[in-house]
Amino acid sequence: MVLPADAGDVVVLGRAAAIVLRDRPGAVHVRLDGPEEALVFQAMQIDQIDEDEARRRQRNSDRARMDCVKHFYQAGPRDPHHYHLVLKSTALALETRVELIVAAARGAGGRARRAQLSRRPPSSPGPPSTAPAAHV
Repeated sequence: MVLPADAGDVVVLGRAAAIVLRDRPGAVHVRLDGPEEALVFQAMQIDQIDEDEARRRQRNSDRARMDCVKHFYQAGPRDPHHYHLVLKSTALALETRVELIVAAARGAGGRARRAQLSRRPPSSPGPPSTAPAAHV
């Protein structure tokens, strides 16, 4: 079966992605977080919604994420051990968040390539000899 993550460089955004792909070489797991008040204000700005709607969405999203991860994976989505990088997204500019995530992904890609190379069987001492075989 071919998974979307097998296609090359992809971003998987969703419930439990860090847990589902935890053993995938080259994957980098990022959690964007922040204080509730700041997240609500950010949602109001981005989605152009009022405070009540932003709070309702935040509450529903948090509850759904928590329930899903606990039910299917017996884990807590806020556990920092699931992530390579946890960013207080409300305190950083979008451009800064992107730069940090891209840098982490590039580092993880290099780490995955090194791991793959270390798992390869040792190579032969060199190309086959073109000299005539010796008979004893």
